[in-house]
Amino acid sequence: MVKPLLVVALITAGVLVGACGDFAKREECLPTSDPSCVNDPDPTLPDLTGPNPNFPNPAAFRSTVALDETPGKTKLLLSELLLDPVGANAGMQKLELWNSGSSDMDAGNFVLHFGDQSFELPKGAVIPAGGFLVIHIGMAGSDDALNVYAPMLGELTASKGDALLATRDGQLTDYVQWGEPGQSFESAAQAEGQWPEGYACPTPVEGASLCFISNFPGNTPANFTARWPSLGQGND
Repeated sequence: MVKPLLVVALITAGVLVGACGDFAKREECLPTSDPSCVNDPDPTLPDLTGPNPNFPNPAAFRSTVALDETPGKTKLLLSELLLDPVGANAGMQKLELWNSGSSDMDAGNFVLHFGDQSFELPKGAVIPAGGFLVIHIGMAGSDDALNVYAPMLGELTASKGDALLATRDGQLTDYVQWGEPGQSFESAAQAEGQWPEGYACPTPVEGASLCFISNFPGNTPANFTARWPSLGQGND
């Protein structure tokens, strides 16, 4: 059972408490994930048959935290984070939300939190079933059905950090952390069955996104990998 006051209390108090990596590849080169591979004429994406070498045993997470994978739970997910785009990061970082459910969803019922920063998604930003919404961090623009602009958000630290998705009344619904464990909301996510404490995704190198892969069961660190950016479409 989600405890709304837990997230609200942590955010209000400003408490700071203490995924992901590449899956097995068919080839070694990934130009957008490895600068040394830029001349590879035939790059290959990570092999989605896995396993993820950083987290080879997803079942182990279930022994460390009671992961909340109840069918019918909120289906709005953090599906892609472009933390270190090619060139300057400020104004170019992006986060993608995915409505993995079978009905439309008003993203305006949700809030994104990044450390001490937060962003309330605009009311009426409806994501159709199976659809995506891209949040442009630190960039001004005109919102439309596929894009929301958040110029008030400052640049995220690409090397380490976390992102938390919660409802406006404080129910934690999704979480990911990268670089190092012990980021702002790790303990809250662990307490709510959203993330195993002590695990962080390796940070993708410049130009690569941290992507959620849904064809692996569950929603654990083993579902995240560095991939080519695919904002606005599926990662699988």
